[in-house]
Amino acid sequence: MRTLRYGMLALFALMLVLGTAGLGLADETQGKFKNALADKKSFVVTEQDKDHTYQLGATAKILINDRESTLSDLKAGDAVTVTWQERNGRKEASMIVCRRK
Repeated sequence: MRTLRYGMLALFALMLVLGTAGLGLADETQGKFKNALADKKSFVVTEQDKDHTYQLGATAKILINDRESTLSDLKAGDAVTVTWQERNGRKEASMIVCRRK
C-alpha cells in the first residue's frame, strides 16, 4: 500500500513538471513598431537599430492603451512590447502591447 502511495505521488509530481514545462518560454521585445507587412499577419519592430520580423499568432491579442485593437491600428513609431515564442524557425507573437500618450 505504501509503495502505491509513493508511486502515485511520483506520477503526480511528474505530471506537474511536464504540465508546466512549456510555461515561461515566451520572450519579450520592446521597440518601435515599424510596419505591418502586405500579408497583414506579419510585422516589423525595430529594437536598438535592428529590425525583427514577427508572425502574428492565430490567437494573438493586440492592446493599444488597454483596448483590443488590430494590427492595422498600430502606427509607425509606436512604442510596443511584443510577447513571442520561436516556432518553426519564426518568431510568433502572442501579444502586442502599445501605450500611447
